[in-house]
Amino acid sequence: MADLGYRDGKGAIDPLTGFWTVTLDPSTLSLPDDFLIYRMYVEGPVGSMVVVYVDGVKTSGTPNGWLNEWDPNQPIYVRRGQQIQAKWNSNVTPATLFRIWAKEIPDNY
Repeated sequence: MADLGYRDGKGAIDPLTGFWTVTLDPSTLSLPDDFLIYRMYVEGPVGSMVVVYVDGVKTSGTPNGWLNEWDPNQPIYVRRGQQIQAKWNSNVTPATLFRIWAKEIPDNY
């Protein structure tokens, strides 16, 4: 099960919500197959919270969205072509950062 490295994105203000959002789409991810997210890291405005979505489905989150990292007990399964987003409840600077670490899916998963 090979480590596929990390991918990250900087936030942009979502015109619908007015809050910071980072989108990692398939072209940003540049991964050929399904994969597991085994670690995540976020930076955002002090006092903010963040929720992580895979193709619009709430998947994870934390009330401490300004500086946090976590490695889920259950890695997040992402299928090729899916989009990952981190959405904050704030539009205060500094801009947000969302980083994921990916690895291949083991044969017995």
